[in-house]
Amino acid sequence: MEASGTSGMKAALNGVPSMSILKKLETRMKHYPAGTIHLQIVLERHPRKPLFAARLTLRVPSNILRSEKSATDVIKAFDDAVKALLRELASLMADLRRETLLEAKGAPERVARAQGSRDSLSKPKLAKRL
Repeated sequence: MEASGTSGMKAALNGVPSMSILKKLETRMKHYPAGTIHLQIVLERHPRKPLFAARLTLRVPSNILRSEKSATDVIKAFDDAVKALLRELASLMADLRRETLLEAKGAPERVARAQGSRDSLSKPKLAKRL
């Protein structure tokens, strides 16, 4: 972790109980070969304002994903940046699987309805005989 440093930031980071949010990233990265993923975390404090910035850069074999968020609390800025990166990653994974985000988020009834309406238009309906 890179940090442009002051003792205030070190004190703020000592309050972090665990990096459990990074475990969410780790579970989504299990599909990539080991050693091909690089996560860079940059935390900065604004020199004059009470503001912290968190920048995350995730390098995967096919793309480079970035997120940057700022807040008055370093933990909030980091959490927001990780959540934004998770959204970017979900979008990338859906693109790689060639599915829409609607399908990826688990709305099967809408997708099935849309596919069913397309199927009903393409197949001619036969009248039943009595």
